Amino acid sequence: MSYPFSSRASGYRLQSASFRYLLLPAILLMALIGFLWLSRVQGTWIPPHYAAWHAVIEIMATLMALMVTLCLFTGYQSTVPAALLVMGVLYGLAAGFNLAHALSFPGLALLPGITDINVTLYLGATGRFLAISALLMVGISSVERWPSSRWLFGLLIGSALLALVLAGLIYHHDRIPLLYNQGEGLSTFKIVIEWVLVVTSLMAGVFLMKNERLSKYVNNKQLASAAFITALSEVCFTLYAASYDGYSLLGHVYKLIAYGLVCQATLGSSLKQPFTELQKTRTSLDRLKRDYHFALENARTGIWEYNPDQDRLDYSQHWHRLLGYQNSDMLDGSIEKTLGQIHPDDRAEFKQIIHRHLYDEGPPIQHEYRVLDANGQWVWVEAQGQVMSRDAMMHPVHVVGTVTIINERKPTQLAFQAMNNRFRAIFDASADGMAMIDTTGTPHQTNSPLQQLYGEEINPDISLFEQASGPDARRLAIDWNDYLEQLPLGQEAALSPFTGKYRLDTGMYKPRWTEWNIMPLSNEPLFLVQVSDIDEQHYAREHLRENKALYRGLFTGGNAIKLLINPLDGQIIDANPAASEYYGYALRTLQGMSIQTLNGGNHEDVKRRLLQAQLNSIARFETTHCLANGEHRAVDIRISPIHINGGNMLFAIVTDTQERVCAEQSLAQSTELCREKERYRQRLHALRSRLATATTIEMFRAGVTQELPGCFTDTSGTLTLPITELAQPLHVHWGTEQHAQSDCTLSRTIDSDQASPGTLTLMTDPLTPERRKLLEDILDECTIALATALTILRLYLRVQEAGRKPFE
Repeated sequence: MSYPFSSRASGYRLQSASFRYLLLPAILLMALIGFLWLSRVQGTWIPPHYAAWHAVIEIMATLMALMVTLCLFTGYQSTVPAALLVMGVLYGLAAGFNLAHALSFPGLALLPGITDINVTLYLGATGRFLAISALLMVGISSVERWPSSRWLFGLLIGSALLALVLAGLIYHHDRIPLLYNQGEGLSTFKIVIEWVLVVTSLMAGVFLMKNERLSKYVNNKQLASAAFITALSEVCFTLYAASYDGYSLLGHVYKLIAYGLVCQATLGSSLKQPFTELQKTRTSLDRLKRDYHFALENARTGIWEYNPDQDRLDYSQHWHRLLGYQNSDMLDGSIEKTLGQIHPDDRAEFKQIIHRHLYDEGPPIQHEYRVLDANGQWVWVEAQGQVMSRDAMMHPVHVVGTVTIINERKPTQLAFQAMNNRFRAIFDASADGMAMIDTTGTPHQTNSPLQQLYGEEINPDISLFEQASGPDARRLAIDWNDYLEQLPLGQEAALSPFTGKYRLDTGMYKPRWTEWNIMPLSNEPLFLVQVSDIDEQHYAREHLRENKALYRGLFTGGNAIKLLINPLDGQIIDANPAASEYYGYALRTLQGMSIQTLNGGNHEDVKRRLLQAQLNSIARFETTHCLANGEHRAVDIRISPIHINGGNMLFAIVTDTQERVCAEQSLAQSTELCREKERYRQRLHALRSRLATATTIEMFRAGVTQELPGCFTDTSGTLTLPITELAQPLHVHWGTEQHAQSDCTLSRTIDSDQASPGTLTLMTDPLTPERRKLLEDILDECTIALATALTILRLYLRVQEAGRKPFE
C-alpha cells in the first residue's frame, strides 16, 4: 500500500539528489566567472609548461574515455540499453581523437605529418563533438535493447567508417575553414562551432536530468552534471586568444572533470548492477516464501497430495483443523474414502472432473462441492490441483492441489449472478448502442441498437474500430490507440473513461454524429462501450461507468438520471448518483421514496402511466417533478419494462427539459407580442386612412373621435388637442373606470403648431417591459399620425382659401 506522504518524501529525495549533482557545475561556473574577473584585472594568465600539462590532461581523458567503453561493453552488455552501447562506441572514438590531439599538439608533435595547429584543433574538437553527441543520444533515448549481436557488429563497423571519414576530412584541412589564425586568435567559424557544442551540451544535460528510465543502468544525474561541465569547458575554448593561455588550460581541466564523472557513472553502475539484481532476487524470494507461509496459516485453505499408484490422498494438518478434526490423519486415505465425505449430489461430477484431468489430459482440477465437517454440517469448498509429474506411459505419478472453504463466497456468487441478469436486461433495453470489447477492440458482446448504428452485421472477429466507416473513422481508431498508450499493458482499470464525438456512417443516407463513451472494467481487461446517436442534439453527454460490477458500472455511471421503479406501487427500487444530485436527496433517501412523491401531482395519473409502460403501450411522456428544495422542473421520462429476479420492473431515464419549456414559453410570448403589434398597426393604419380623407376640421374631429378609441381597445385614454379652427379643444375619452384609476400611465405631447400643444394619455394595467415598449412605440406613431394629418389638413384649407387647386 502506498501513502501520500511516502510519495512526497520520495519526491523530496529526488529533488535533493538533483541539486547535489548540480552543485559541482555551479561551483565550476563560479570559478570560471572568478577567473574571468582576474583576467580582466591582472591580464591573461599564461601557464608555464603548457604543452606538458596539456599532454597529461588529454592522456588522462583518453584513458577515462577508454574505461567508459570497456565498462559498457565488458560489464553487462546482455542487459545494457542500445543507447549506452552507442555511447561506448562514441567515447572510444573520442578517446582516439583526443590522443591524436594530444600527440600532435605543438611542443610535442609525436604524430608524423601534422604540423598545422588547425589539424590539432580539429582533432580535439572532433573528440569533444563525439563525447557530447554520446551524452545527447543517451539523454533522448529509451531503454530498449539491441535485438541481436548483428546490430552491435553493424554499429562497430559504422563507427569505424565514421572515424575514417572524420579523419580524412581533418587531414584534408586545406579544404575546410581555419579554426585558428596565428597572431589573430580564434576564427569566427571556431567560435560558432564551440557555442553550438555549448548549446548541445546544455540540451544533453537537461535531457539526462529528466530521463529517469536510465537510472537502472547508469547514474543519469551524474551524466547530466558531466554534460553541464562540458558546456563550461566549451565556453572556455571560445575565450582564449592563444592556444596555450589560461583559458585553454582551464577548458581542458573542466573537460577532464567531465570525463571523470562519466567514467565514475558508468563504472559504478557496472560494478553495482549484478549485486543489486542479486539482492532484489533474494529479497523477492524471501518475500514470496514468507507470504506463502502466511497465506497457508491465515487463509481458510488446505493442501492435498494424491498418489495414484498407491491410491493415497493426504490432507494438510491445517485442513483437518479447519474442518474441526483433532486427528491430523482423519481425512487421509483412498479416493473412495474422500468421495464418501462429499455430498451425494456432488460426487459424480467431482469424480468425472478428477478422471478427466488424470487420464484424459483434461484441464486442471477446479471444482466446487460440499463436504462433511466434524460437526456433521455440509461445508462448501473449492478444490484446485493438477498433475505435477507423469511416468513414461504418461500415467499420473504425483498430484498436488489446494482446497478452500467458500461458505462466505457462495452467497456473493448468487448475488453477482442476479446482478449480472440485471445488467443484461439493461444492456439489451438500452436505446444506445453498447458492446463489450478488449484492448484490441474485438467485440465480445453487442446489442441491437449498435447493429443498427453500424448499418450492417458486426463481425465478432474484427476490431469494432476497423469496422467503423465515415469521415471520422480514422480519427476514432487513432484516439483509441492513444488512449491505450497512457498506461502499460494490464493496467487498463486505472485509465479514465474514453469519450469523443465522431461522424460515422450509420447505414442512412448521410453520416451522423455519434458520441462514444468507453469505460474500463475494474476486475477484468475488458471495456464497456456506449455509442449514442446525437445527430439531432449534437451535445455531449456523459454515460454509464462501470464501478464494482457490470450492472453497477452501467447503472450508476454517467450524468443521466436513471431510476428503477416498482410498477405496482411506484416505489423507487434503485437510483444512480446523478438522480441524487439532481433531485437533491441522499441516495438512500431517494431509494425509499415513490415516484408519486417526485411527481407532486395526480397520483392516479402516475399509476396509470406506470401501468401503460408495463404493458409497453407508452415509452415516453412529459411531466413535472418536484426537487428537494421545492423547485418544480419540467422533465422528459423515457421508460421501459425489464425483467429482474423473476419480477417486472420499470427502467426510467429522466431528462430535464425546463430550459426547453422556458424557451418555448418565451417564444410563445414573443409571437403573441408580434401579433399584438400587428393588430395595433392595423388599427393605426385605419386611423391614418380615415384622417387622410378628411377635407374639413369637422371631418377630422369626427375621424379622431370614432377611430382613435379603436386603436387602444384594451386601455383607457384621453386625447386633448387644441385646434384653432374650433372654439373648444378636441377632447376624446375612452375606456373603463378601472383603467382610469391605474398607476400605469403613458402620455405623449402632440405638437400641431398651436400655442398650446395637445396631449394623448393612455392608462392601463401594469405592463411587462416588452409590452410597455410596444405600447410606447405605437403611442409615438399615433401622436405623429395625428399631428401630420392635422398639418396636411390645414395646408389643404389654406390652398382652398387662396382659390387654387390642392397641390397644384
